[in-house]
Amino acid sequence: MSFRARARRSLSGKPYIGEHVTGDFRNALSENCAFNQMTFSECQMGASSFYHSIFVNCEFHDCNLTLANFNACSFKDVHFYRCNLDQARFVAATFDTCSFIEGRAEYATFEDAGLKDVRFDTQLHGADLRWHGAINVDYGDSNLWGASFRVGCRQFVGAKFDQKQLELFIGLLTKSTGNDLFRHELKRFVSEDIQKVVDRITLVGEEVA
Repeated sequence: MSFRARARRSLSGKPYIGEHVTGDFRNALSENCAFNQMTFSECQMGASSFYHSIFVNCEFHDCNLTLANFNACSFKDVHFYRCNLDQARFVAATFDTCSFIEGRAEYATFEDAGLKDVRFDTQLHGADLRWHGAINVDYGDSNLWGASFRVGCRQFVGAKFDQKQLELFIGLLTKSTGNDLFRHELKRFVSEDIQKVVDRITLVGEEVA
């Protein structure tokens, strides 16, 4: 069975192996499928549903996956390059040795997902990153402003943040109240440029009218 755009509404429940796919798959139904060694290039897959599917050794290149449904999917050695994943859903999905490079995943949701050896180097503005569990997550140079986190060991232990991301977290803590001496000491770890960003986005900087 081939993964073809003309069958976009009847792609569910089948195995797909070793194909190079391109085309218009908007609103496709590809639920409960098994994808192995598949490459998706420049596909239009907005609002497609891959619910409860399995992806192994697959790559997505320059695909539009806005509003796609990947809930309860399993990903093993799967990589997304320059893809648009805005508002895509990965609720309760599992990821093992995966990456999201360039592109964007703004307001995407990964709530209750399980991650192991995953790298994000993409726009995660407003994304729901409240993992169920995570091991060795690397946030690369991702924009994490507005992202949702759970305050707990599963969210932070072993995670890799770059200096800019850590400075942003610390800068936001300095905007709290109480513990004045401690908060003043924290400011030493925030660069002038990041402090200006924090001031601007919290609407307390002198540059804000």
